[in-house]
Amino acid sequence: MSTPLQSAGRRFIQKFGVAFLWATLVGLALGAAAYFRVERRELNEDPRWHALPRFWLESLELSSADWRARALGGSAERPDDVVLVNIDEETLNNARDSEHPEWAMRPWPRELLGRVIEQLLREGASRVYVDGSFVDVSPRSSTDDARFGELLSRVGERVVLPWEWHREPRRTAP
Repeated sequence: MSTPLQSAGRRFIQKFGVAFLWATLVGLALGAAAYFRVERRELNEDPRWHALPRFWLESLELSSADWRARALGGSAERPDDVVLVNIDEETLNNARDSEHPEWAMRPWPRELLGRVIEQLLREGASRVYVDGSFVDVSPRSSTDDARFGELLSRVGERVVLPWEWHREPRRTAP
């Protein structure tokens, strides 16, 4: 008959062994998936033998992601303190036919974007996050950038812009 200490030690070693085996198998599977990764440019060709399980796993993940998003969306409540403003292609197409054709321009002039930000803040937004690219100068002129900069300095931390680091120089104003 074994003592309780020996029994607990034996159970620990067994559980550790099983956990180590699972960790090894999952690690090997993930390592193999990364090592035998199929490049996107090779997807148009005949897939190699190891690409077929990847396609199967990817389709399973995409279908389960759809199911998870629908399940989460069904139980989620819409918060009233967050409002998303999306400028999509349909909005731009409708703007071309409206009394404000400058809204259809891409990228938006900084002055126009500044007016939208000011309006959102006037209507009660506590913070505005702008998801856009500002790597080049404004399509209008450098004074447009200066006016946008003045707006940003006035509103302070209520507007958040993306930041992107590049080593190569960008296009400058003419």
